[in-house]
Amino acid sequence: MIYLTEIHLSGGTSHKHVGAVRWRNPQGGKCGSGSVAVIVSWLRENENNRAYVRYGSKDVRVGVVKGDPPYLRSYADKTWNDNLLTLPRY
Repeated sequence: MIYLTEIHLSGGTSHKHVGAVRWRNPQGGKCGSGSVAVIVSWLRENENNRAYVRYGSKDVRVGVVKGDPPYLRSYADKTWNDNLLTLPRY
């Protein structure tokens, strides 16, 4: 499990423009960064691989939206939402 902590936008301001992310693993404290393509592959690799964003006191799951190319988006209460876009930019 990882928490996405920051996003890097490239060429626009929508979910499709998130090109890279920084993340933190709460178990052990490891931090890193990667392209969206790497995170998408990691999420699809194993159903136990999960990514979240913190929104207030809630953990909001991040999923893969089928697109060309696939992109990341947060998903809460059975609805795709914009929590990922509220993260700090780098």
